[in-house]
Order: sequence, then structure tokens, then C-alpha cells
Amino acid sequence: MPKTKKPFLYRKTYTEANITHALDAINHGLSKRKAAAVFNFPRSTLQFRLSENVVKSKHGPNPVLSVAEENTLVDWILECQKKGFPQRKIDI
Repeated sequence: MPKTKKPFLYRKTYTEANITHALDAINHGLSKRKAAAVFNFPRSTLQFRLSENVVKSKHGPNPVLSVAEENTLVDWILECQKKGFPQRKIDI
């Protein structure tokens, strides 16, 4: 059987925070190419984010609870668990 190479799988190595920092650096005078090199992500990604075609949307329906309400609920569940009264789905 001949040797074959495994296909190259591209994995994103940057975070949203890196892109935000790079956009701030560009607004303060750094070039696009230099910002892409410094923050280690493709220049095409940076150019797309700078264009007006960017629409950041989330998939699925809008959440029912706010983040604060969710955190309150989590705290209540954990507190009940510590006291020996784990909650069921019906209770929540």
C-alpha cells in the first residue's frame, strides 16, 4: 500500500479578542499587513472584518433568560445541591 499524506485540516488559531486588538491597532496607525503578522491570523480575515459586509449573528432563537437571571439560577441550584436537595428539571 502506498504512503499517503493526511489531508491538511485548517484550524483557527486566533480568538475574537485577537481580532479586536488588531482592529484597535489599525485604528491607531498600524498597517493591516503588520497587524495580521503581529496578532497571527490571516490578513484576509482582517480585511473582511474591516469591510462593511460583516454581520455578527447568533444561530438559533433568542435566549429566554438574561445572563444575570441564568447566573442567579445556577447559584440557586448549586446552593440547593450543597445543602443536600438536588433539583429536578420539574423544579427548575
